[in-house]
Amino acid sequence: MNSLSNFLREPQRWFVIGTLILLLAITLVLWQLLDAHENNRIAHSIELDVNNLTTELQALITPQVWALNRMANRWEFHGSTTEKEWRNDATNYLRHQLGLQAIEWVDKNYTVRWIEPLEGNERALNLDLSFEEQLREAMQAAIEKRSTVFSKSVDLVQGGEGKEKETEKRVLVSCQSFSQSLRKTRSPVLFLVCSI
Repeated sequence: MNSLSNFLREPQRWFVIGTLILLLAITLVLWQLLDAHENNRIAHSIELDVNNLTTELQALITPQVWALNRMANRWEFHGSTTEKEWRNDATNYLRHQLGLQAIEWVDKNYTVRWIEPLEGNERALNLDLSFEEQLREAMQAAIEKRSTVFSKSVDLVQGGEGKEKETEKRVLVSCQSFSQSLRKTRSPVLFLVCSI
């Protein structure tokens, strides 16, 4: 105990202790600043990656959406289309747009009436899509905005490729068209593209 009290009585020792405490505090502050800077750099890097990915996805999806809008515009221009013509158009579209599971025609009551291809997607035929809140919201938004709308990820009843799962999450695109004959009643013609 005597040696400790002697050590603490000497002024130069207090200077050394004070200097060590100050250096420790400076080290801790610098470490915190560097850590915060590194976190900001990582967050910025992630933001850049997300922006790049968004740009790439838009570049891939935009032509697909344009083609789907052309299908809707042809329907609108002609006032309607036969099921045979629609299936032919949808088949040609799917042939050139890889990664899509199906194209569905949905009536004004949000019921799936036509699907191309039907094989593997039978469970969705005559399905009322209004039961799924996110789909209903996307279809209503397409009607209100009179434009193409992407849904949030939803479970498809027909499952995904391979059908190993009961359901699979996919994003759906709603392209809405108002045909001349339906425009008076504002009943929409909706196309849904599965599996983007």
